[in-house]
Formats: sequence, structure tokens, C-alpha cells
Amino acid sequence: ASQASGASSRYKIRWKVVNPDQDRLRYRLRFRADGQALRRAMFTEDTTLTATTYNWETGGVPDGWYRIEVEASDELDNPEDHSIRAATESEPVLIDNHAPRIEGLRFSRGEVSGRVRDAVGPISRLEYAVDGGAWRQLHSEDGILDTAEESFRFGPLRLEPGSHIIAVRAADHGANQITAELEAVFR
Repeated sequence: ASQASGASSRYKIRWKVVNPDQDRLRYRLRFRADGQALRRAMFTEDTTLTATTYNWETGGVPDGWYRIEVEASDELDNPEDHSIRAATESEPVLIDNHAPRIEGLRFSRGEVSGRVRDAVGPISRLEYAVDGGAWRQLHSEDGILDTAEESFRFGPLRLEPGSHIIAVRAADHGANQITAELEAVFR
């Protein structure tokens, strides 16, 4: 059995402006996937954004790297033919709304092994718990969590004879996490 949970799909955007004449400014925000030319609006033209922050709901875009364009306009205080617009684009930002997957979770001879994969990575945390106990840190087989795919192996576990539930929990850099468990019989 496995259960996925995740961080918020809202990405907070903040920017600073230099506005020497103190005109009221209106902002338009657009985004594009890194490597694409087409910019898409984050909200409709009838929205008038005047704050220098915006919570972008990213649940409707695929995981990946994006660039955000902020356009500022002083059209609220000036006639159309005298208003000024300026835009700037961000460095790439990572949108990651999906939890990694735990694959091949198995128990053999007192050891637990498996693999964690994420669409964009990297995997940032691995833990395990036995019978609902405290979570314990787990290392990848190569000793460092730094890629979108990590293999793990731990044990041998020495538990009382009988059935035990061993859970493995993994999280990616976007704070999305998943838990998978298996039942192991000790003799």
C-alpha cells in the first residue's frame, strides 16, 4: 500500500520595482516552460493586480522548470498613449507538485530494499519505520541523496518472530512525499 501527500501547489512570486514618479502600477504575470517561446497569462486581463506578490496556483501545469515574466505598467495614472510598460523575466524556477514513487519495495532475509523515483527530483529525504514506531533516517545505496532516482537497502532487521509492518517514506526537493509499506514475517 502507498500513500502520497504533497506540499502546496501554490508558488509565491515576489518582485521589487523602482518607481521614481510614484504612479500606481499594474502588473501582468506570464509564464513559459523553460525551452518554450510561448508565454501564458497567469490570470485574465480583467484582473488588476497592484500588489508586488502573487500566489500562482501551479496545479494545472506539468512539473518542470519555468520562467516567469512580470510586466509593470503605469496605465492606472496615465492615458494609454502616455503610459509606460516594462517587463522582466525570472531565472528558471522549479514547479514540482507530484510525489516521488517507491518501486520494488521488498523484504528478503531481514533486509528491505527498493527504489525511489521522481519526475524532476532530487530525492531529498528517505526514512523508515517499523510497526508504526519512530521514523529513522535512511541513506541511499550510494550514500547521498542528490538525484531523481535513488536505490536503498537497509537491515538486517532483528525483530521478534511474527508479522511486522515496515514503512518507507520518501520526499523530493518540492516537499512532496510518499509512504509505502510492506508486511514482513520474521521467524
